[in-house]
Amino acid sequence: MKERPEPFTVDAPNVAYNRQNFEGGRFSFQQVEMVLRALQAEGHRAFVLLPWKYMQPVIPNHARYTGYSSSSRHELTPEEQSIIDKWEEEGVLGVTPFGASDDWFWMMASVSGDQGVYVVSNDQMRDHRISLLEPRPFWRWKSTQLIRFDISHAYEAEKIKSGELEEPEIRLHMPLCHTPEIQKIETKGRRSWHLPLAQEAQDEDVQSVKTEAQMASTVYIDGDKRVQQ
Repeated sequence: MKERPEPFTVDAPNVAYNRQNFEGGRFSFQQVEMVLRALQAEGHRAFVLLPWKYMQPVIPNHARYTGYSSSSRHELTPEEQSIIDKWEEEGVLGVTPFGASDDWFWMMASVSGDQGVYVVSNDQMRDHRISLLEPRPFWRWKSTQLIRFDISHAYEAEKIKSGELEEPEIRLHMPLCHTPEIQKIETKGRRSWHLPLAQEAQDEDVQSVKTEAQMASTVYIDGDKRVQQ
């Protein structure tokens, strides 16, 4: 039997509010839908984790321009409701209980099973870092389980329908195959230090730093020798 690919979870609020910090910005179901379909197009089993409050007929709007006003809300449009209905029909929607933090659910999922669930989110986890792990294990967890994403511009339904704006482009940044940190390995009395070397990304649109570790290139120091594999 062919092994099923590992599941991927979309942190819906984090994706939905990305690029929406402007007057008229809102929770964008369309952006979440686009990220979900981008994962599925690459052959991944993916599902959406959505807080209970965004399943209601009237939902809050926490786009930053509103100042997180509790009175800032909007009614679900037919298009938004149809997206939710489609997720439910496909069995790709998970809803967190009323009053619960959705962050805890996808964090737990990321460490469940043999490999855990990969999570699509740009959340920096500042609210949880101290309460979870020491800095180094916490950084390792983020670097192996979180998938970062870029959305070229906000999804604005009316402008897209009128042809004034094109649909945004989605770019996913998968975790590194190798951890980009110094490692020491001792084999048969031989001590090796593996050092990832920083290399600027060639793609000017990607604000990141690639390492030789990504390309399975290893530098180790054996005595006074510096060897690259």
